[in-house]
Amino acid sequence: MEEENNIFKRSRTKERQRLPLLQTQLLLAGIRAARPGGAVMYSTCSLSQLQNECVVERAVQLAQEELGISVHVQDLAPLARLFGDCFHFAKDLRLGELVLPHLTANFGPIYFCKLCRVN
Repeated sequence: MEEENNIFKRSRTKERQRLPLLQTQLLLAGIRAARPGGAVMYSTCSLSQLQNECVVERAVQLAQEELGISVHVQDLAPLARLFGDCFHFAKDLRLGELVLPHLTANFGPIYFCKLCRVN
């Protein structure tokens, strides 16, 4: 039974490749549901740029182009600096923050990004 749920099985390759599209749709639904001035927190347990920054970029683009919704991606660098002694953060991300797995912290990966709906 456990093997059937393994997303990394060869037989589930196409399903795994569709994850960024599904994640974009879910994030876009969250943006649509947020009130103007509200926020949506997007988070994954993935190291994949396709499932992290690329999903955020695409959702922000679609929100503007298809829904006329402006979204501001909040800079979370101050949060990363605050917890920099506890966790190992990836360097040079365009959007959001990524906590890298590290044995001494026994935590990660986790990507998170805060999006604020403007209108």
